[in-house]
Amino acid sequence: MGAAIAKAVVEGKDLYEVLSTPMFIVSLQACIKGLVMLSNKRHVENITDDLGQVWRTDNMNEEQKRVRQLKAKELRYAAYAYIYFPQLIAWQYMLLPLFMTLYFNVLLGDGDEMRLPLDSVYPFDPTSNLLFYGITYFYQVYCLLVVVHVYLGSDFNLITLTSHLTVEFLMLSEDLLHIKPKKVTSTGLVYNKENIIDFVKKHQKLTTIAQELDVAMNVLMFINIFFTTLNVGFFGLSALSEGIFFAASKNPWYEGNIEYKKTMSFIMLRSQKPCYITSMRYTKVTLETFTKVLSRTWSYFSLVYTMYKRSK
Repeated sequence: MGAAIAKAVVEGKDLYEVLSTPMFIVSLQACIKGLVMLSNKRHVENITDDLGQVWRTDNMNEEQKRVRQLKAKELRYAAYAYIYFPQLIAWQYMLLPLFMTLYFNVLLGDGDEMRLPLDSVYPFDPTSNLLFYGITYFYQVYCLLVVVHVYLGSDFNLITLTSHLTVEFLMLSEDLLHIKPKKVTSTGLVYNKENIIDFVKKHQKLTTIAQELDVAMNVLMFINIFFTTLNVGFFGLSALSEGIFFAASKNPWYEGNIEYKKTMSFIMLRSQKPCYITSMRYTKVTLETFTKVLSRTWSYFSLVYTMYKRSK
């Protein structure tokens, strides 16, 4: 495919008219993403194991069950939009040349050329006979499937991890709302210290997982920003980690004793530092980042389109 594009450049063809150019860019991005995922394989496995250890399966109230079901539904919708639909488009892209070849050569009998999904250069003529054509077509479809699965799978892995981490932050915020000092006498208030300690440990664990996720995936996010294809599924992480602060502020901490007030103050202070997925540990990926990238991408696209149109 790269050789075909190089050949088109040497022959002076317009790259916009070369069929394989968009697929070459996607394949290049998929290769880079695959290398990033392989280099961070052990790190991603550790993050998945840590998230599995804190994943809650019991001791949930109705609100926490509702939140989990809602997030699971959102993730299913994301799978349909980000995995199944693009795969359908990919299969259409891969099978359309075959259908066109059968239509023109078999049904119409025009003797039209045999079409392939990609413009590639081989040491033989893949359209010289049906055997070479079938083998080449199968090979190109296999390569395209690998590219599609690596391209989509690497991003959806991050989306899934971030979604599950978001669920745990939401459930932890709900836990904090139910940690309240109780009045046992007319002169004193008490609270369950074990619940506070358990909450702090869980919060520290989730924060550590979020930081490890950033370490493992910040290069992947840089690639997405570089190719201007951000995933909106990441943006909720910072806002939901900050939700711990709002849950603590709703807690009736002012009714507790001095120790309880100090404990809640430390929780508020720690939760004011939100968790982020970054791009190369430099740019924080937030909804604001997403809107800026889209705005600048549209500006660059309009400029290039205008210049290209004038040159015609």
